[in-house]
Amino acid sequence: MTNFNIYNSAEKLLKLNFDIVSHKDEYPYGRYRGDVRATSVYRKKNDETITHDEMKTLFTRDVDSNSKPMAALSGVYKTLFSTDNKEVTVIYSRHTAG
Repeated sequence: MTNFNIYNSAEKLLKLNFDIVSHKDEYPYGRYRGDVRATSVYRKKNDETITHDEMKTLFTRDVDSNSKPMAALSGVYKTLFSTDNKEVTVIYSRHTAG
């Protein structure tokens, strides 16, 4: 069974501790087909560095989303951190089976 708490925790973490720098949604086969690729860049509030616990929460969400059978149909997260550990890029992609 999927741990839905990690998804809520990650979203809450990003909402409370980070500012959105940019967000872009892409629909490679048209908006109504269902495939989506969303890229969001967040910057830590007060120009602080991202903590180990924050990294762990986001990586745990990545691992959980990738561990499901046919994960791409459910949606997959990939998190990248900047070299100064003050920005995080979250890439979400979901495919349809059609």
